Amino acid sequence: MTKSALCIGISYRDREGRPLAGTLRDVEIFSELLTERFGYDVAVMRDDGDDRVSLTHPNRKNMLAAIDKLAAGAKEGDHIVFFYAGHGDQLSNTPGIEHERDQKDEAIVPSDYQPGKPKTYILDDDIRSRLVNPIVEQAAHIVLVFDCCHSGTAAGSVFDSRAVSWGACPDAGKTLGNHNAAQDGGLFTRALSTALWEAGRDTTHDDVREQVAQRMASRLMAEIPNGRVRADDILSICQPQLEFLEKNLLGSLPVIEAFGPPTRTH
Repeated sequence: MTKSALCIGISYRDREGRPLAGTLRDVEIFSELLTERFGYDVAVMRDDGDDRVSLTHPNRKNMLAAIDKLAAGAKEGDHIVFFYAGHGDQLSNTPGIEHERDQKDEAIVPSDYQPGKPKTYILDDDIRSRLVNPIVEQAAHIVLVFDCCHSGTAAGSVFDSRAVSWGACPDAGKTLGNHNAAQDGGLFTRALSTALWEAGRDTTHDDVREQVAQRMASRLMAEIPNGRVRADDILSICQPQLEFLEKNLLGSLPVIEAFGPPTRTH
């Protein structure tokens, strides 16, 4: 059994508009979790280097090549993780959207995307066909984590118990920021990684999802002046998403089974 991961963080520092503050820190946080607690071999792609022609620069071509490589190396019993922090989007002018529940394709956004041109994005269908399906067909396990807007089904609808997809928010939602993202990472990544560091042998996916929502809400409350908003209102907008086949059954599945046995206990 091997454990392999691909972690991608994109700040869009060379694009118009304000760069994303926490995405590169998110990659560091989640990579550390995977290597130190679970013993993964982690490949990293990020856009803060000076070499734009490097194979680790997260343009669309390089991202798809890395995704294909991750899937090609999977064997029965292996554990694979795909982590992405960056922009997310929804597109309504793509083929096959009639099969989508919301009539839209969810997409992640490479560093070289062109607004309004679907072929420059990476669609949920791409992730499903190039990453999820090949790995499941090899009887390996895959966990996907998307810290981006519109991420509820960023891997498409997951139809196998060996595939688990975490999203920072529902498909129609947007991610929640925090004031110190560049230092602390995004709310979702920080909350999820902390919960996974602390997860015990019997901690379930439903347990972790509830802990993540509570941690996100607590962090937001700490940044809002007292009395401006109720705790229940904050919690209602902190909606981490979890996708797999038999939700009622898999919600009670220990999260450790998805990532593989830890090499370091909490």
